[in-house]
Amino acid sequence: IVILLSSNTIAIPSELDRTSVQRLLEYLFLNCTYKNSLVMKSNLDLIKKSIELWNEPNNILPYNEINDLTEDKFNETLLKNMKNSFRTIYAAAAEVVGMLLNVKKLKGQSNERLLEQLSFILKWHSGQTIQDTYITCIYSLQKHYPEIVDKAYMKFYFENKKK
Repeated sequence: IVILLSSNTIAIPSELDRTSVQRLLEYLFLNCTYKNSLVMKSNLDLIKKSIELWNEPNNILPYNEINDLTEDKFNETLLKNMKNSFRTIYAAAAEVVGMLLNVKKLKGQSNERLLEQLSFILKWHSGQTIQDTYITCIYSLQKHYPEIVDKAYMKFYFENKKK
């Protein structure tokens, strides 16, 4: 992992390298869940950094149906982490979701299903007694996918105006 993170600017990936990096990301995602929230956040940050550094030169999506990590399973894991009670976990997961939305937009792939699933998670967060979780998720998402702010701003504005 250290070599992967440090060589992203000098390595020119071949098709075999892309497959290897994608398999490593799949492995990391399948094994990122941990009981200790600090370890789990560290795992998510490692995945985030790997995607940030290797996505642009490799145009990698972190799931591959060949190796049993389907897009739905991948999204389900990310969105489940967005419901975690620890801010460090749900903020990191939201940021990775924002990165994924951005990658899919750049590749011209449909975001509809992920956005629909995300809206359920955001609705759940907005229903919580503390609005901080909702705002944190929107903030983390917009770092890589700013379009989410347009969709969430009006809803947030009118809900707070009612109170």
